[in-house]
Amino acid sequence: MRYLGLDLGTKTLGISISDKTGIIATSLTTIRHDDDFNYLTKELKKIIEEREVDVLVLGQIGRAHV
Repeated sequence: MRYLGLDLGTKTLGISISDKTGIIATSLTTIRHDDDFNYLTKELKKIIEEREVDVLVLGQIGRAHV
């Protein structure tokens, strides 16, 4: 099972992907979206289809530690 990890920020989306076993994840890319969510969803859909992703994992949204 392949997982795609998503870390949504105000201007970018960080993406990581697991291996096919779902055990090891590595950074894949960062998409700059500048609040253009139509663009973001199109790019994300391409990655999901090309990489045959089974599960999306969204990072917990919260305050950044300063």
